[in-house]
Amino acid sequence: MKEIFSRGVLGAAIASACALASAQQVRGVYPDKVVFGMQTDLSGPVANVGVAQSNAIRMRFDEVNQAGGIHGRKLELVVEDSGYQIPKAVQAVNKLINRDNVFALIGSMAAGPNNATLPTQIAANVPNLFPNAAARSMFDPYHKLKFANLVTYTDQARASVKWMVANRGVKKVCVLAVKSDMGDEVLQGVAAQAKAQNLSAPESAFHRPTDVEFSASVLKMKNAGCDGLMLGTLARDTVGILSAVKALQWDIPVIGAAATQEPAVVEAPGSIAEGFMVASMMNTAYTNDENKKAAQWAQQYEQRYKQHPSVYGQWAYVWADLVVKGLQNAGKNLNVDTMVAGLESIKDYQDIFGGPKLRFGPNQHMGASAIFLVKVKNGRFVRITDDLKY
Repeated sequence: MKEIFSRGVLGAAIASACALASAQQVRGVYPDKVVFGMQTDLSGPVANVGVAQSNAIRMRFDEVNQAGGIHGRKLELVVEDSGYQIPKAVQAVNKLINRDNVFALIGSMAAGPNNATLPTQIAANVPNLFPNAAARSMFDPYHKLKFANLVTYTDQARASVKWMVANRGVKKVCVLAVKSDMGDEVLQGVAAQAKAQNLSAPESAFHRPTDVEFSASVLKMKNAGCDGLMLGTLARDTVGILSAVKALQWDIPVIGAAATQEPAVVEAPGSIAEGFMVASMMNTAYTNDENKKAAQWAQQYEQRYKQHPSVYGQWAYVWADLVVKGLQNAGKNLNVDTMVAGLESIKDYQDIFGGPKLRFGPNQHMGASAIFLVKVKNGRFVRITDDLKY
């Protein structure tokens, strides 16, 4: 009997050890926490974006943790500064995967760095969740580890051109953009929509992120007969271009890609941005917003971080909330497969800021299907259209 008992005890111990080992095989998942990683810019040219987004993700995770976590697990975020540089992003992601053992990456910065690090993530079975990049490669070609919700720059441009033609009678939309994946895709979108609607082919001019003089480029577009402009720019260059347009007293519609929906743009001195439009995916939240949930969020963000929130931070808060929904749907037995299934089961998701609904499913890992336009009116971004399809 002693031998039988010993064998039983030994068998139970082995089974327990195997179960523990099995649980430990899920990278970043522990009995009391789930570890997520993020590479973003905290010190480079778009540090304002990276700081806002890492703040917002932490804000949502902390809300969950204060309520007890998800299925008994708290959410932890490890952030690495990539300085908006591909080599640093590669180093950051290698650290997050190999030293921090993250379960998944969330909100990682920019198309170039994401494209450079995706092979490493996929090889390690680490999901890439909702990167801060509106490039098609974030979801196409399909891979079960890639989830996105930012409408591509190409589709932003196509929808914007379509609107300018229908509402402003524009015949030739031209492009001013920073030389980047974003700029290239904006030009591709304008060119594709121009061809589809039998418009004149677009003129274009590209600049470096550090450039500050845009008078020559804007004059070139005016002399080329452009009667609409699409911008693939960030904050500082957007303000510079709008200043040059205003100096020429050139009265045409100007629409920026979603990256231009920045406080620095709307707050530019001299009302330079008045009338400027953005291909948007989310209403900017203000502390006195008519949307009470958005107003409360903006107030809490300002109180916590002592700075105004931006739409970039709002995007990231939604990414974190989508991850929360996915974890809830995945159940207590969390692994990559159950997380993927949990995200795929999200249907008709409505963010608190009033953006277009998101929907995911098997083989449908791009959740968005529409944009809308916002316009600068009296120093605020104000929505001016219903959802626009592309």
